[in-house]
Amino acid sequence: MTADYIAFHATQCPTAVAALYAGREITYAEMNRSLRSIMRSLRELDLPQGSRVAVAFNDSYIHLLLLLAFERLGIATASLQQVNVARALPTLSRFDLIVTDPQPPIAGARRHLALTQDRLRSLLTRPDSGEPESMRPSDGLPARLLHTSGTTAAPKWFEISRRAQEGMMHEWALHFAFTSRSRTLLTLPFNVRAVYEFVSTCLRARGAVVFDDPKQWTRLLTPARITHTIFLPVVLARLLEELPADFAKPSDLTILCFGAHLSPALRERAMRRLATGICDLYGTIEVGSISTSWNIGDGGFGAICPRAVVEALDESGMSVTPGTPGRIRLKTDYMTDGYLDDPETTRRMFRDGWFYPGDIGTLDGRGSLRILGRGDDMLNIGGVKYLPSVLEELIRAAVPVNDVGVCSLPREDGVEELWIGVAAPLLDGSELAERIVTVLRAHGLEGVQVKKLDGVPRNANGKIQRNLLKEIVARAARR
Repeated sequence: MTADYIAFHATQCPTAVAALYAGREITYAEMNRSLRSIMRSLRELDLPQGSRVAVAFNDSYIHLLLLLAFERLGIATASLQQVNVARALPTLSRFDLIVTDPQPPIAGARRHLALTQDRLRSLLTRPDSGEPESMRPSDGLPARLLHTSGTTAAPKWFEISRRAQEGMMHEWALHFAFTSRSRTLLTLPFNVRAVYEFVSTCLRARGAVVFDDPKQWTRLLTPARITHTIFLPVVLARLLEELPADFAKPSDLTILCFGAHLSPALRERAMRRLATGICDLYGTIEVGSISTSWNIGDGGFGAICPRAVVEALDESGMSVTPGTPGRIRLKTDYMTDGYLDDPETTRRMFRDGWFYPGDIGTLDGRGSLRILGRGDDMLNIGGVKYLPSVLEELIRAAVPVNDVGVCSLPREDGVEELWIGVAAPLLDGSELAERIVTVLRAHGLEGVQVKKLDGVPRNANGKIQRNLLKEIVARAARR
């Protein structure tokens, strides 16, 4: 467990930096003292191993300490960081405790611990009585409760066992070579599965985690010697637009991207101005990492991870030949086996040890996978079917946009019409529409409608929420 590694580092290298937080360096000795103090306080809650706790505390450093402490005590955690607690109310009854920032009692919660400044201070400064650590939790116990809305915004909850979490951390260590010189910039909340595992892997290697305001990221990257971070492609594109002309490129920065395909053009820009290595990862929150691409010349294909198995199937469920698009099914050693309290969705998406994510992709016969898009996102325009992700990639490659989302809306006669929602602050509406229409016309698409938006709706993992996109575009079209 990560807390044990922190305790080990505190003994061996007490002055090594574990975190940069609130403008100061926190050593492993200090982090370990805070962690042990929190564990002593949490034991008094008398939660047995295997209990479930939701953490909705928005300070990311304290949030991390709470997750690590509960994990060491054998208690499964869910992160509601940057998630509206009111929106999660229907599911709160599944938790034995919810920990939040100061706020009134929460209806539906079994127990509620609101961390005022006084309670937080007490939590962090409990005297060490010298009592032994609690018994090590079994690897079979759940470690995390995760929720995913996919692209539909309908929440689904599931558990990840400690054994599965350890397997994913092994993958992160394999792919990203964390060392004692690593510094990871936190850019996403802990309700994203990869973030907690990524950060924990860095701490296990005696690296440091950097917590700061997103507005300061460009200022921090080089002077803080950041070596690892995660950016959703849309955030990476926006960050590159905001880089000052005299920005000094970091000497050693690896970026992990996931949630949407990283276009060759965006990868090339990021490598030129920002990164020394970029990993474009495909995976799902239910199964973990599936494939990775590190090179511009990969043609959209990613190498399948050693402990992942992928097949592409036709409509009858038979394997297709290499290079033929098919519906993807996946399995890994660290996947969940179903959703909590949702047997219907579990039966549909988990079958015979496989997970069916609904994605369309191709295998090349040499252990590489290319994801083309989601089968349920397929658009039928005048009898011709299109994958939105393919059209979005065409637009990104030809037009300077921050983000783009493709959907269809019915005309008055009921025929589906192609609509493009675009966030592109550098172009006015008419020029933007003209350039996009020109790009798509060259690929045989006519009658395209373009709407300029403030942003394209995405979930926490960066996937476009197609239903919400259609609603936003429809409202914009009526204006």
